[in-house]
Amino acid sequence: MLLMENATKKIELLDKFMANEKKSRLWTTINIGIFCLLGLFIFFLAYELNKTNAKYKVINEQLKKTQDSLAVALDQLDSYNGSLRQDSISLTKRVGNYDSLKSVLDTVVMLIKNQSLHVSDNIRSMIAIETPARPRDPVYTVFVQCMPDFEKLMPAIVKDLRDKKYKVPKWETVREISFNPVIKYFYDEDHDEAKKIAAFVNSSNNFFHHNPVHIQKFNLKSPLHQIEIWVGEYQQKDLQQIIQQSTIDEKKHQRN
Repeated sequence: MLLMENATKKIELLDKFMANEKKSRLWTTINIGIFCLLGLFIFFLAYELNKTNAKYKVINEQLKKTQDSLAVALDQLDSYNGSLRQDSISLTKRVGNYDSLKSVLDTVVMLIKNQSLHVSDNIRSMIAIETPARPRDPVYTVFVQCMPDFEKLMPAIVKDLRDKKYKVPKWETVREISFNPVIKYFYDEDHDEAKKIAAFVNSSNNFFHHNPVHIQKFNLKSPLHQIEIWVGEYQQKDLQQIIQQSTIDEKKHQRN
């Protein structure tokens, strides 16, 4: 009887052990399944993140190319705007010269000789005595423009040009635009003189050793024997600066 009870107890213990073992295996399987699902989910997130990063990388590269193209376009626009402003300043430079004055006097003399203009006999007799024209060297007028940081170079350049018998008005400081050194002339007859002035300016200061002035012909209506010197250093503007400058220009235009 005692043996039967011991056997029964052992069988019950064995059944409990087997049940616990089954539960343990079940939970182990469930945990493994959960970890596998988490691993798959993490892998999926990593894949999506990598795909998104690749997409953003392409977008960023396209954006950078667009920004670079815009920067180039804005730089060209700023350069063209500066050139137009320079041309506008050049068009305000008007000086009398011997050739234009002689043309007017020749017209008056022709009218008097053709009796289209009534004058006294004394004046007519004086005009009738023609004297041969004497050759004379042209007098060159040189206008000088500079950016504010280069005003310190102007007194020496202007003084030496005047010593060389050039007619040089007071230099003009240009604040609204930036530009590289250049010498402008407007007629083929003035090319050689512009070249001489460029050589003189380039030897006047160490700045021009690294930033030499170049001569350039412009097709603007200007008196003969008029030359312009522009001294500065071009400074590229960013988009914000260009927008601000455009706003300022628009306000000035509205006031005028």
